[in-house]
Amino acid sequence: MNTNWCYRVERKFEYFSDFIFDHQKKVIVAILLLVLAMGFQLKHLTMDTSTKGFLTKLEKLHKRLENELPYIEEVGSLINARNTYGNKGSLIVEDLFEQLSKSQVEIYPKKQRALINPLLKIARIKPSPL
Repeated sequence: MNTNWCYRVERKFEYFSDFIFDHQKKVIVAILLLVLAMGFQLKHLTMDTSTKGFLTKLEKLHKRLENELPYIEEVGSLINARNTYGNKGSLIVEDLFEQLSKSQVEIYPKKQRALINPLLKIARIKPSPL
């Protein structure tokens, strides 16, 4: 029975390749039309590459994972990362982001703190090329 489905799939690929071979010009035109149609939609493509945009999307994903996945006790990400440092003989542990900042200017110092923190370097936080 295992070879039966393999045979059926191979036959469908064979029919598909025969169709492409028999209708070469039609297939090329159809592919070109499809590529052109998708190309004309590129003007509607937008990307938010800001740190604030990334953190906002990360926070939404973080909350969805914690709330919707069964058997998950805690999700570790930048949203709940700790900023741990020493100060005059004391160990201070605080949230890296108590709340998401409103502007890039407020986010920048936190990003720099995360980049120099060796505990967060283990978590693969890398500086952006900008």
